[in-house]
Amino acid sequence: MSTWWMAFLAFLASLALMGGAWYYRRARWVLQQAHERDTIMSLAVDQSPMAVAITDADGILVYGNPAFCRRTGYSLLELIGENPRILKSGQMKDAFYQDLWATILDGKIWDGELCNRDKSGEIYWEHANIGPIRDADGRTTHYVKVAEDITEKKALIASSILSERRFQSVFQQSSLGMAIVDLEGRWKEVNRSLCRILGYPESELLGRHIMEFTPEEGQEQEEVWKETLLQGPAPAPVLEEQYRHKDGHLVWVEVSASPVWGEATQPDFFICVINDVTRRKDAQEEAARDREELAHVLRIHTLQQMTSELSHEMDQPLCAILSAAQAAIRLRERMDQEAPELDRALQMVVDQAERAGAVVRRIKDFSRRNEPQLMPVDLFTVLGEAGDLLEPEMRRLKTSMLLDTDIVGDCPVKGERIQLQQVVINLCRNAAEAVRGAGVDHPRIRVCVERDAQWVHVRVQDNGIRIPDELREKIFTPFFTTRQEGLGLGLPLCCSIIDAHGGELSLDAGPGAGNSFHFTLPRIT
Repeated sequence: MSTWWMAFLAFLASLALMGGAWYYRRARWVLQQAHERDTIMSLAVDQSPMAVAITDADGILVYGNPAFCRRTGYSLLELIGENPRILKSGQMKDAFYQDLWATILDGKIWDGELCNRDKSGEIYWEHANIGPIRDADGRTTHYVKVAEDITEKKALIASSILSERRFQSVFQQSSLGMAIVDLEGRWKEVNRSLCRILGYPESELLGRHIMEFTPEEGQEQEEVWKETLLQGPAPAPVLEEQYRHKDGHLVWVEVSASPVWGEATQPDFFICVINDVTRRKDAQEEAARDREELAHVLRIHTLQQMTSELSHEMDQPLCAILSAAQAAIRLRERMDQEAPELDRALQMVVDQAERAGAVVRRIKDFSRRNEPQLMPVDLFTVLGEAGDLLEPEMRRLKTSMLLDTDIVGDCPVKGERIQLQQVVINLCRNAAEAVRGAGVDHPRIRVCVERDAQWVHVRVQDNGIRIPDELREKIFTPFFTTRQEGLGLGLPLCCSIIDAHGGELSLDAGPGAGNSFHFTLPRIT
């Protein structure tokens, strides 16, 4: 054999030795890495907070990590060789376990929640993944379960659900209106009571802004109140305001709100409680009106007492003046000398004293509170006496008062003379106030009298300021007045008097300027 050939064989032998040494080192490194990987995996499984359990193909436990042993309360020696059914709680149906085994026998991974019982008998919940382990030929040799203890999480969820149910029960069944409002002021959730207070169904309230239901004059107050809520966790003071009902009327409510704070620097939302206090406000306003009415009645009573005393005090000097004037006339008649001017002066004193006495008697009758005695009276006589009482005031106001009628002779009606005078005087005085406030060039009051087969119609017309349409129904309400110094009793008293006479008092709704009050009286034929 040649030297070349021997050298070639030696080279091949050296390559073989080198390759064997490399393969040995490589195999050793691979085995070492596999051992380290197995060690790491074993440590990871043993130290994992997740419970890990492995069974053989027949479902017999062959391994459980420390987390699994701690959760079940069993030691590893107690678990090895046992069937996992020892952990059954009895709260899961058989169909549940049948579905679980059908899934893993089909080679799939089962994912779900299990309710188990530990060694001490305590129930616990876990979220588990159970799947098959296959060998190189694809045959299932074992099953592995990885589970997380969710007992506390389930308890928290159950507590949260219970709390939510309780809140919803209180929220929906509360007699007070309640709403959850976002930071923009929009209703995110409303209860049935709030829907009843505002007259809207829930679907028409959700998503709408509170300002849509607040009158313009209350919106600034709402904004200030909202800023107070955003300043801190303490609830803001109770806000009293008005909301607009679906049908348009205003509802008085008391609104209290508490911010619900999360982890952010501003609240997540507000919980508002809305209490309908419309009845209470109405009662307060009615009580205020009653107090005002009582004050007016006291003033009227005082006025009646003053009128009576004034009439009594004036009656005596007027009688003395009248007696002295009549005596002077009798003495003058015994004198032979003629003095026509003196006669006229004395007669004027007598006439004016008698007239003043008649006025005093009418004031007494006017202030006296007697039951009406209805009897035949002449309406024109009533109007004439009322005109005499009104003449000084009409002259002072430079207002003309005219009687307009086509009736010839007397106009008999069934009534009480003094009370009918009171009606005419009140209506004419109101008309005088209207023409004085209008500032017209020729202020006038017309008293028109007409009659038909059953009734006598009297209209008191003026050319003054027309009563606004929105006040026409209120003017007959007791204690309602448009004059600062008025008592608001004139027209209601007139209504009661005419009603007692069997007639009706109204305000004609005619076009144009001025007012026309109309009342009827039964006619005597």
